[in-house]
Amino acid sequence: RVAMQDDMKTTNPLVAGDVWTWNVLRFIYDGPMNEDPETEELIPYIAVGSANNSDDLDTIDWNDCTIGNFGFNPRDSWGRNSNIGEAIIFYDFEGVKWHDNIEMSVHDVMFSFHVAAQTPGSTAYVNCLKDNGGRTGSNYTSTSWLHIYKVWESPNGDRAALKFVLQEPFADFFKKSLWVSLLPEHIWAYRASGQTVDGAKIWCDQGYDLGKEGSWDVAKANAFENTNPVGSGPFSWGHWDKGHIIKIYTWREHFYNEDYEYDDKEIARQPNIDSILYKIHKTAVAAVLALKNDDIDYIAWSVPPTFVQELINEPGIALQQSPEPGFFYLAYNMREESFGYDEDKAFPYESADDEGRAFRKATAHCIDKNKIVQRLLLGLGTAGDGPVSSISTWYNRSIPRYAFDPGETKTILKNAGYQLTDPSRPPCDGNWWLNPDGSRISSERDGEIKILTPEANYDPIRAQAGLMIAWQMRNAGISAKSEAMDFGSIVDRINQRDFEMYILGWSIGSDPTDFMYAFFHSSAAANAQNYPGYQNQSFDKIIEEARMTGDEAQRKKLVEDAQASIAFDLPYDVLYFRNNIEAYRSDRFTGWIVGSAGSIFNWLSIVNIDQPNYHKLQAQFQSPPTAVVSNSTVTINILVKDQEREPVAGAHVKLETSVGSLNILEGNTSANGKLAVRFTAPYVPSTVENINNGTSAIIQIEGATYSEGEIEYDDAPPRMTLITIYPEDVRFLSMKLSADPDVIDPDINEDESPGFTYVEILVEDEKGDPASGVMVVAEVSPAIPSIGPESALSDADGRASFKLTATDLPEDNGDVVEYSVIARAYDPNDDEVKNATGTLSVFIVDAPPSIIIRDNYWLRDVAIAATAILAVGAIMFVYIRRRGK
Repeated sequence: RVAMQDDMKTTNPLVAGDVWTWNVLRFIYDGPMNEDPETEELIPYIAVGSANNSDDLDTIDWNDCTIGNFGFNPRDSWGRNSNIGEAIIFYDFEGVKWHDNIEMSVHDVMFSFHVAAQTPGSTAYVNCLKDNGGRTGSNYTSTSWLHIYKVWESPNGDRAALKFVLQEPFADFFKKSLWVSLLPEHIWAYRASGQTVDGAKIWCDQGYDLGKEGSWDVAKANAFENTNPVGSGPFSWGHWDKGHIIKIYTWREHFYNEDYEYDDKEIARQPNIDSILYKIHKTAVAAVLALKNDDIDYIAWSVPPTFVQELINEPGIALQQSPEPGFFYLAYNMREESFGYDEDKAFPYESADDEGRAFRKATAHCIDKNKIVQRLLLGLGTAGDGPVSSISTWYNRSIPRYAFDPGETKTILKNAGYQLTDPSRPPCDGNWWLNPDGSRISSERDGEIKILTPEANYDPIRAQAGLMIAWQMRNAGISAKSEAMDFGSIVDRINQRDFEMYILGWSIGSDPTDFMYAFFHSSAAANAQNYPGYQNQSFDKIIEEARMTGDEAQRKKLVEDAQASIAFDLPYDVLYFRNNIEAYRSDRFTGWIVGSAGSIFNWLSIVNIDQPNYHKLQAQFQSPPTAVVSNSTVTINILVKDQEREPVAGAHVKLETSVGSLNILEGNTSANGKLAVRFTAPYVPSTVENINNGTSAIIQIEGATYSEGEIEYDDAPPRMTLITIYPEDVRFLSMKLSADPDVIDPDINEDESPGFTYVEILVEDEKGDPASGVMVVAEVSPAIPSIGPESALSDADGRASFKLTATDLPEDNGDVVEYSVIARAYDPNDDEVKNATGTLSVFIVDAPPSIIIRDNYWLRDVAIAATAILAVGAIMFVYIRRRGK
C-alpha cells in the first residue's frame, strides 16, 4: 500500500512525464534487458546475446538456431563501448506474453524502437540509429528510417536476431539504446489505439516510411487514452479510481515464473507480493497519519524534515536516509529576451545573443542556498552549485559559484546597463530595475516576474524557497512574486513553455552524460525536457562527445566541462541536493533495498520485500544525546537484540551520519550486544539561524545483519537519531532517555499488579553538566500503557523518573509491541535556554510471537508447533523464500 502525493496523469506511456505516473507504469511496461542487482550491469532477459559485427554471422549455424543458444555464445552482460559500429542482438520470446496473453515477437521489438525514435523522452537514446544522428540534414524526418534490420527469425517466431547499424558512436548503446520500453504492436498499430487502419505500417524488413498511406501516426498514438494498459512487465493493470486509488496485480504468467538463470546468473524472480495499491494523500501530514495508523506501508516521496523527530521511534515504522543524486532547481524561460536570447535572432545563438545572462547571474546572488538548507531542510542536504552533487565522482570542484550577496546583484545589473524606475533612489522594493532598453523585465500584465512553485501542502520546502527568493529579489529592486500552484498545473505550464521562472526538481538514476544531454541539449528545447530552451553549440558538442567516448578519463573531463557551461550560463540555478528520507512499515515488510536513485521504491525492492521472518533483528540507539555543542565528540551506543529482545553478539552493524563524522562506519556487536561509536560534531558558526535553531545531524543505523548456523535473521530495519548541534556560545538543554528493562511483561503478578518499568531521563546543559530544576514532560504513543507522573522537575543530578505501566492492553496483542515515550524538557525560569525533545522505544510482550517459517531450515520451535497442530487441528503455513545472490 503506497501513498502517492499526486494522481497519475495518464496511462499512455508515450506522453507520461511525471514521477507519479511512472511510479505505476514502470511496473507494467518492460524492456528487453534486465539489470544485475549487485553491479547494475545489463544482463540477458528477452535479449539474450549479441555479436559485434555482421562478419560473426558467418560463424553461426543457422540450422541450429531454433534450439539451445542459437549456436552462439550468450552474453553475461553489456557495458559501455565506444567502438560499436554495428551489433547483432538475439532475442528469445519463448513463453513471453503480453498481459492479454498474445505472444510477443520480434516485430513488437522493432515497432517499439520506431515509436521510441518519435517520443521526446526516449528519442535521444535512438538518435544513434538515425541518419546523421537525427541532426539537421538528416533524412530521418522524411523517411523515418532507423538502421535496424531483421537478419533472422525462427519458423515459429519464438527466436530472432536484429542487426543495429550505428550512424554515430554512442558508448552507452547497450545500456541506453537497447533498453527500449516495449509496446504491443497489435494494440498500438491498430484502430484500438486511434490509428486510421488496422495494422498501420511502421515496420518492414527493409525500413520505415511514415509518408505512405496507412502509415503509423504518432500524434494519434499520443492522444490514445489507453484505459486498459497492456504491457509485458511483472505487474498487470488493475483499476483506477481517479483521485483516490490505483491498483496493479503481480503478473503470475510472467515468463520467468520460476527463477530464470542464464549462464549461471540469476535474471529475476517473481515478487512475493500479489499487488500494489496506490493511495492518494495530497499532504505529508495525511500520509504520515496514514502510515502511523497502518493504512499504508510506504510513503512514495521524501518525508519533510519536520516529521523526522516525530517518526524516529514511532512503533512499527522505519526511516531510511539516503543521499539523493537528484536536485531541486530554479529555471528561467530563455526564449524570452529578459531571461535569455535576443528574440530577433535565430538559433544557433552566439554568446552575444544571450541578453539575459546578466539578469540570471544577478538573481543568483539573491539566493541564500545555505539558509534554505539550514532552515527549510534542517541541515539534511547540501547547497547546490551545479547539476552534479558534490558527493559524486563526476563533480567539478572548480565551476563558477555565486555567493549570497544582494549588493552584488545591484552591481551586476547597473554595470550591464539596467535602469531604475527612479534613478534618484537606490534599488529597493518599489524602485524596480528595468531592462537596458527601458522595458519591464517581466512580460506579465502587472510587471511582476512570477516564480512558479508547488503549493506548500505539496512541498513546503520549494514553496518556502520561492517566497525567500522572491523576497530577496524585491529587496534588490527586482519585481518578483512567488506563485504557488498544484504540481500538475506547473507540469502543464512548463510543457507548454508558458512560464518565466519556476522551481521544481529531478529524480535521477543515470550518469551526467545522460541527464545533462536530456535537460540541456538544444535538440530537446522544442518539445522534450530542455524546458528553459537553453541552446549552446559549445555545450552540445561537449556533451555529445562525452556520450560517444568510452575513455572514462576523457568522459569525466568532458562532463566537468559541461558542468562549467551550465554553471556559467545558469539555465538552471541548482538550489539544493537533499537527503532522501523515506518512511515505511518495518513491521509488515522487510527486504527493502536502496537503488541508484537514492530510493527504496525500486524494482529490486518490489521483488525482494516479504513478510517479516520469525528470526529478526532490532537495532536501537542507547541514550543518545538530543543536542551537542559545535566541534564536540560524544560516545553513542548501539544495541542489537533478536525477536525475543535478547542481546545479539556478533551482529554486523553499518552506520552513517548526515554531517560530522563517526570513528567507525561498521563493526560487530560485543558479547552484550552493543557497539560503541564516537560522533564528532562539525563546526557550526554563530549565525542567527544556527543560534535559534542549530544544525541537525541524523545518525543512521543503516542496518544490522546476523546469522547463526543455517538460521538467517531478517536484517534490522534502519534506525535514526536526531542530534541538534549548536554554536559554542548558545545555552541549551540536552536529554538522554533510558529504560531498564525496556521490555515489560503485562501479565498480572501474584499481587495482581500489572507489569511496569521506569523511564529515566537525564537532562544536561551545554557543558554536559546536570541541569536541575528543569521541567520534563513525558507521554507515550500509542497511549495504551500509562505513564506517570505527566511532568516532573529534574533533581540535583539532572534526573527525572517516570513509571510506565502495562495497563489496559488489548487481549490479543500478538507479537512484541513497540511503544514510544516522547519527552520534552524546558527551563521554566529562563526562556533563553533552548528546549530539548527526545524519544525512547519500549516493548511489551503480551503473548508468544506467532511462528512463520519462511526459509528452508528447521527451527527449534517446529516441535512445539507440531504439537499444537496435533492438539487442536491447526494449520501451519510454511513460506519458503528464494534469496538472490
